[in-house]
Amino acid sequence: MLAWPCDIIIATDDASFTDPTVSFGVSGIEHFTHFWEVGARKAKEMLFTSDAILTEDALRLGMVNQVVSRDELEEAPLAMARKIAAKSRFALKLAKKAISACQDSQGRELATDNAFHLH
Repeated sequence: MLAWPCDIIIATDDASFTDPTVSFGVSGIEHFTHFWEVGARKAKEMLFTSDAILTEDALRLGMVNQVVSRDELEEAPLAMARKIAAKSRFALKLAKKAISACQDSQGRELATDNAFHLH
């Protein structure tokens, strides 16, 4: 999913998420990143079925940070951005590095690096 590299995802209440790559008969790096976002079983279900995940399930799974109405979609990300921008840039950088290091120590970086070596 193209959204995975985003640090924060705000979705509308009528959004849905799907990954149809297996249905297309192709593979992509997302096969290695879904696990880190939704866990192994849900990642397999997403890839094997290509079924859409609705917003309420995406929120429950941690795929999105917030769900808002379409009317709020323009303001909600701006409000969050303002809140984040008021923080220390140095502290934000350290927080992001710490979380990324934790993910990488669990094997995320190795898994995504291996994605380019499968043939």
